Amino acid sequence: MALLVFAAETFKNLQVDVAGIHVDHMLRGEESAEDGRFVKGLCEDLGIPFFGGHVPVPAILNEKGGMSRISVVQAGMLSSAR
Repeated sequence: MALLVFAAETFKNLQVDVAGIHVDHMLRGEESAEDGRFVKGLCEDLGIPFFGGHVPVPAILNEKGGMSRISVVQAGMLSSAR
């Protein structure tokens, strides 16, 4: 979080876009979801864009080829944040 606050405050004067992103891997239940809400609120307070989503890692790992599918899902989320 400290790096996000530092970047938002430092780079705004340099005309560099800064955004926050949170990916909930759904491994820690409500605690993980709360982390996402916290990051979203912090981004709102800082006046920067927030990108968030979830990757149902436990469910994907139970499928055949689960690890490679996780990478594809995460890559898609990151590319949509650009």
